[in-house]
Amino acid sequence: MDFFTTTASRFYAPVALGIWCANWETGCEALGIPGRFQVLTPEERGVRDAPDLPRYHVSWIGRATDAVAA
Repeated sequence: MDFFTTTASRFYAPVALGIWCANWETGCEALGIPGRFQVLTPEERGVRDAPDLPRYHVSWIGRATDAVAA
């Protein structure tokens, strides 16, 4: 799961993204879904020409386990 912001604001975007990621991680923990955040390079994401907006920030890398219900 990739996380993007759709504004170029230096102030709003980082705060909103931080809140979003904290809620995402808390929800995954509560549901027993393992994973971690990682910033991926454009090559790792398979992107050649990235537009200015939406702006990529971080990805959630999930790990499959037997504990996660299908």
